[in-house]
Amino acid sequence: MADILAARAMRTGKIKSILILRRHRGYIYVEADRPDVVIELIRGIRHAKARAPLLVSKEELEKILMEKIEVRRIAPGDIVEAIEGPLKGSLARVVDVDYDEGMASLSLLDTPASISITYPLSQLRLVKEKEEAEKGESGAEEVR
Repeated sequence: MADILAARAMRTGKIKSILILRRHRGYIYVEADRPDVVIELIRGIRHAKARAPLLVSKEELEKILMEKIEVRRIAPGDIVEAIEGPLKGSLARVVDVDYDEGMASLSLLDTPASISITYPLSQLRLVKEKEEAEKGESGAEEVR
């Protein structure tokens, strides 16, 4: 769909930029002077929403773009807590992190069996970094 929008944007010359973020699946950010230009751009495209495009302020877009910087501090070996989603409140050890996709592979700590899952970085909160988590294990401290 991005290729279709880009081709149409080049023909009209009224679109300033098109931004697609992997972690926001299903959303395409289009910069234009007027909303009707965007409506005309998506008209007739099969999978585009039929409703009017949402206006996003520059401040909101900056906040969305800065999210990635905040989540990069989570690294393999860290202890994290799920703050949203079906595992809210669960603790897990980070096994691997894919920053481009915004996902982390986790090993749940709250379960008797070792369960590995993939979870969005935006729904995780850092509890302890790797060094602190290792000290806690040797000193029999509680993770929380």
